[in-house]
Amino acid sequence: SSFTVRVQDAGGLSDTQALSITINQPAPPPAPSITTTTLPAGTIGQAYNQTLQATGGTGGLTWSIVPGTGTLSPGLNLDQATGVISGTPLVPAGTSSFTIRVADAAGQDDTQALSITINLSAPPNITTTTLPGGTVGQPYSQTLQATGGIGTLTWSLSGGSLLAMLSLSPGGMISGIPTNAGTTNFTVRVTDTLNQSDTQSLSIAISAANPAPDLVTLSVNTSGPGEGIVTSNPGGISCPSSCVASFPRGTTITLTATPNQGSSFDEWRGGPCNNRSGTCQLTMNDNQSANARFEDD
Repeated sequence: SSFTVRVQDAGGLSDTQALSITINQPAPPPAPSITTTTLPAGTIGQAYNQTLQATGGTGGLTWSIVPGTGTLSPGLNLDQATGVISGTPLVPAGTSSFTIRVADAAGQDDTQALSITINLSAPPNITTTTLPGGTVGQPYSQTLQATGGIGTLTWSLSGGSLLAMLSLSPGGMISGIPTNAGTTNFTVRVTDTLNQSDTQSLSIAISAANPAPDLVTLSVNTSGPGEGIVTSNPGGISCPSSCVASFPRGTTITLTATPNQGSSFDEWRGGPCNNRSGTCQLTMNDNQSANARFEDD
């Protein structure tokens, strides 16, 4: 606008000046500018979370994918209010390319071409390479081990077979009570929820059960007016508190008679022990008995 101003003093003298003022429109706010230029890779089955960044703009920013420029990987979503790309990637693995658009409340916008590469997770890897042996008639239990993989790991036999009465559970435990001796060779497979798998050749040797020992019984007693204790080597007898014990057939036993205070050992009576020595040695080829007599001093 143009105008003239006039100034006058007390004596009536004056002056004028033509002036103008230009009123400019305010500068528009800066348009939004996307500063995210790359996105990190993700892995199938593992949570993904990345926030897109932008500067400038007026009011709230709204994010979207420009139609026709591509899509996010399966399992991922874009939050239009926050710019967060999140989710759990699904198969198939690969790279998805797309163009992001951000718009402010004034209708200003910016776009940016981006891509996300989704990788397969590390497949399962069986770490069990050997298994201990077992014995016929004895419970057997071993759990197979593996690393990697996504989700639940499922175990199965992919070759060969286990010995009778042994089985492999889906959780990887080989268990049972084997009934036959021998060595079995087999291959196990472990598979994750993405159908990734690994195999391992293994074997289990089952030994025959040890025969039950052939035992015979030794019975000892004490007699006489005196008192004392009879012990055995190897142990088992401590009479009068423990006077009967079983030993493998053929074992050589040494009995020792020890009188209590105020008593003395008199003699062994009956059976293979028949002397006045405080010790008696006998071989357990059959059931045996011995009697130790003690006298008062």
